[in-house]
Amino acid sequence: MINIAEVNQSPFILGGAAFSGEGGGYGFGSIENKDIENIIRHAIDHEVSTIDLAPIYGFSHAEKSVGRITSAFRDKVFLASKSGVSWHSTKRVNMTNDPKVTKSMLEQSLRDLNTDYIDCYFIHWPDKNVDIRRPMEVLQRKKELGQIRYIGLCNTTIEDLKLASEISEISIIQSEYNLFRSGIDEKLGGLLVEKNIPVWGWGTFDKGIISGSVTKDRLFEKNDCRSWAPWWKKSNKNQKIEKMDKVFSSLQNEEKIGVTLALAHAKKSAFNLTPIIGTRSIEQLENVLHHLTLVPDFTSQYESIMEKYFND
Repeated sequence: MINIAEVNQSPFILGGAAFSGEGGGYGFGSIENKDIENIIRHAIDHEVSTIDLAPIYGFSHAEKSVGRITSAFRDKVFLASKSGVSWHSTKRVNMTNDPKVTKSMLEQSLRDLNTDYIDCYFIHWPDKNVDIRRPMEVLQRKKELGQIRYIGLCNTTIEDLKLASEISEISIIQSEYNLFRSGIDEKLGGLLVEKNIPVWGWGTFDKGIISGSVTKDRLFEKNDCRSWAPWWKKSNKNQKIEKMDKVFSSLQNEEKIGVTLALAHAKKSAFNLTPIIGTRSIEQLENVLHHLTLVPDFTSQYESIMEKYFND
């Protein structure tokens, strides 16, 4: 089995939302199972063995695809999933940390992932209506049974982290972290550093805006949530795209600067942070691996770009 220290030393985490396929939900378009398998195997060969999943990614499509693929080499991957974001029969999304839902979602993920255990299981979002200690009690019991190896919190607050820690050790925090936004405020960040709790940062490329793959006129297929999601349409994506266009134009090297800049920002965080990155082809995976090698020599450019465009 892969331990948590190995995970936190890996170059990045594979974002499972990229494997959502035709399932819908929170996902980024169709992808063949053979392509998912090729990506996972190629990633393992490059010391990237962690896959971050959730039932909402393709309405369980991602979990089922990854489960079928990795069952033949389960000990070579570190699988993460989450509870708290489920859906009704109409596929209307429901968000709750009710303990019964937590238990049901965990047991369903075990089935969908075709595994006896999940390496790290997260509570996906805070729920003001449910004391987080209640679902944590469910997860702690499952941990004692060996169905969970580690417990984590996503998008959490310092208050929830303190309460959850009364029930069980929190091994990982997952939060949005990119050039435009950090989901970790100063107080929470201070506690994470004090307790040396590692962070997985999602939204590294801000759904393609920072890497330059999303432009104002880009169209998305119907299985890509960016084609319909209200939160995407109401976001300030156009302002972000305009800012990145200025960065790209000033440096005249769009692809290199966008990807390298995002990775440099992740690596230079104040936390023990590993970025989550969704890749949908071997070419994209190789591109990320290549740009990671450029980060050590990127310091002066990074600092200059941050001072000019982002430190306001």
